Amino acid sequence: MTLSSENSPPPPLSWVVTNSPFRDPGDPPAQHDDNAQNPHQDHKKLVKLISTEQCSNIIDSSLNKTGFGFYHVMITILCICSWSTDGSQPMLLSLIMPVVKDLWNLQSHHISLMVFALYFGMLVGSLLFGWLSDRFGRRKMLIVTNTGVCAAILLQSFAINVWMLIVCLLLNGFFAGGSLPLVYSYYTEFLPVKGRGFFLTCLACSWSVGELLVSGFAWAFIDRVGFRWVIRYSVWPCIVVYMILPFALTSPRFLLKRERRVKSLAVLQKLAKINCADQHSVRQLVHDEYQQHRASLGTSGGDSSEGTLSNEDSPSSAALCPEEKFDSRIMQSTETPHSSPEEETPLKDDAHVNQTYSASLPSDKEATTFLPTGVDGNNHDDSKLFQLQQSAANDDGMSADNGIVCGSSTSHDQFRYGRIMGLFLNGYWKTTFTLWALWFLASVSLYCIQVFLPEFIDKKGITIDKYPLIFLSSLGNIPGVIAAALVIDFIGRKLSLLIFCVGCAITMIPFGFFSNFWLMLTFLVLAKFFMYGAWGILDAIVPETYPTANRSVGNACANAMARIAGMVTPFLLEDALLKFDSIWPALGMASGVIFVTGIVAMNPWLPETKGKKIE
Repeated sequence: MTLSSENSPPPPLSWVVTNSPFRDPGDPPAQHDDNAQNPHQDHKKLVKLISTEQCSNIIDSSLNKTGFGFYHVMITILCICSWSTDGSQPMLLSLIMPVVKDLWNLQSHHISLMVFALYFGMLVGSLLFGWLSDRFGRRKMLIVTNTGVCAAILLQSFAINVWMLIVCLLLNGFFAGGSLPLVYSYYTEFLPVKGRGFFLTCLACSWSVGELLVSGFAWAFIDRVGFRWVIRYSVWPCIVVYMILPFALTSPRFLLKRERRVKSLAVLQKLAKINCADQHSVRQLVHDEYQQHRASLGTSGGDSSEGTLSNEDSPSSAALCPEEKFDSRIMQSTETPHSSPEEETPLKDDAHVNQTYSASLPSDKEATTFLPTGVDGNNHDDSKLFQLQQSAANDDGMSADNGIVCGSSTSHDQFRYGRIMGLFLNGYWKTTFTLWALWFLASVSLYCIQVFLPEFIDKKGITIDKYPLIFLSSLGNIPGVIAAALVIDFIGRKLSLLIFCVGCAITMIPFGFFSNFWLMLTFLVLAKFFMYGAWGILDAIVPETYPTANRSVGNACANAMARIAGMVTPFLLEDALLKFDSIWPALGMASGVIFVTGIVAMNPWLPETKGKKIE
């Protein structure tokens, strides 16, 4: 009899349950019935037999079935507190700059160095921690960055001169910039597809929440308690993050990219339990994906498998379905262990099979060192069974080097664990450059309004209290983000970004014409309404665009472009304000740049991610 392993479908569920090498010796014998009432009880064994893409489908389906529940509320609070701390730092700097300038008799270049230090630290921190989070996990790096931000803010409040303050701002920016890409990557990987754009855009409100809390406290107490207590007040959201982090789960998509499939499914089950959803749905999804995997292979390999046996002309063999043919080949190979070499296809030796199999095992504690052992004690026959299973996996696009565990995915090989070069492979370079341009341009416009608003008011020669204007103008931030979140899933990301950028450019110009407090406040609120709505959309686009293996690095590089803009903008604005003694050059630059941002958003190189699954 001639035995061939080409185009072989995977074994039936009954054979997997009984003969799987992951089966414990003390387990009771399984029922040889593929239609049993509880076929998904061995889902940990089945998940190792399907491709990585199918495991990703299981995660998507499980998150969609689980929905937005209690756990999502908990991590939403975590992400809001983390981002509000980071978002409050640029606003905090703009509030304390006039105070320390008078207190320490600083020059304009000292102010520019303070802004430069904060954003340079954010640049380095976002790149470093974005890479580290793709290597070691989002949750671990969130603990590190939150600790660093807390310590840096407290040190900043004890600064005795401008140079100590600049060093503290550098450290503050380093850890705050590091947490920015982590938060969105972590949050994205737990959200269901439906409504993902809404929740990601709403998360941008947390930046405005931090600004409102700091500016409101400064308005009420900075004249009474001094700028140092205003700085210390901004640290309290870090305490809330510390209270929630012990209950945060590791991202299931990150675990899947690290080939820890069983652990990934365990996270999904725990997530379903916390959200009071059906925990058994995860097991059923694994079973369904495995059955679809077998059915697709059995259908595609049906024609070629009919020529794999030498006695194919017999009526009994011709009447078999692909699954039954696979079972018969398994039985015939185990019943004839001493067949002559002329009647069999040459097989690899057992040592090679065991070595390949051992290398393919995942790092989960549930299965680490098991090797195939046969029911009849014949290792040579079990190596044949394993090769039939491995051949079926290879026919489905699985890597022979990685055995039955690793699915050979192009994106997995080329986007391996935080490689910056992965942002330029498979045509991603066009999207990457477009996103970098969007973040740089939008950041220049944002920092013109956010950081130098007190300077603008001074240049206009208006004797009004700046703190009420800054606080009240921030009230337009949250409604703008909410409005963007409501439209982003209906008209798409790109068109929404265009509308908000053009709206910001139009409403920014009238601010320079008026000296009345309420008219200035009206147009400033409108400008920030559109500005922060545009930023909410940008924050949602980046994590949806890149795959899991490079999501944090993609976020980090986009944030790095924003920090570069933050470092360059102070020197441009200081030069413009001093040379022209007017706000119009700076204001015109801010309006023109945000208008160009909207035009770039319609670039065909930027994909529309509305309603699409993330990789």
